[in-house]
Amino acid sequence: MELLVLARMLWRCRVAVVVAGVVAIGLGLLTASGASSRVGVASVRMALDTPRSQTLEVAPKGVAALEWRAALLGDLMGTDPVRERIAREMGITGEKLVIGAPYMSVPAAPDPLPEHALDIASAVSEPYQLAIQAASGLPIVAIDAGAPSRAEAAKLAMVAAEALKAEAAESASAVDGFVVGDVGPVRSRAIVDGSRRMMAAIVVVVVFGFSCVCITLVAGLARARRQVAASARRPVPAR
Repeated sequence: MELLVLARMLWRCRVAVVVAGVVAIGLGLLTASGASSRVGVASVRMALDTPRSQTLEVAPKGVAALEWRAALLGDLMGTDPVRERIAREMGITGEKLVIGAPYMSVPAAPDPLPEHALDIASAVSEPYQLAIQAASGLPIVAIDAGAPSRAEAAKLAMVAAEALKAEAAESASAVDGFVVGDVGPVRSRAIVDGSRRMMAAIVVVVVFGFSCVCITLVAGLARARRQVAASARRPVPAR
């Protein structure tokens, strides 16, 4: 019943409703204007092992050592010499590449101040980004790359994987050596920022809905005033 009354009230004010709809659509189109951004992402996983693979052994030895070595190797990838090597292979300057570890963006204890500081520190604007860290409890190093295109992201992940192999070869000793191998192929895809369309739809719905509410309130107040004025003009019956 109430919805029927509201519908009738909006129908009486259909001109204002149409104007509100046009304004809402215009604001939505204004929000959706602009080119959508497109970036590429890629990932690859690298496994740390000994020359005689421990993964084939029934009772592997030294697996715990492989775990901490994988973590150390992932941290070494963030040094300036490695970053310059990767940037040189990509044909870009070192300032355009940032290498970080995702686990360093999580505070040890939840607190508003360090969380806010880490959010600011992790908000990088470099076009080429690498996130490198060891998997928890496994001798595996995860490499995630971001670049302006899918092809560049895949190339960046492969260059980082080769740099990881070179770093492992340089860090290994002749007696206690270890090798780095690919767990799987490089996986890449393109990401298109479609948030503008979603935001435009939300703007249209919110603006149009708010306008209809305002129209209903104004129409209801005007109707109430007319009723009060009509009752005031009625003659008072004589006693």
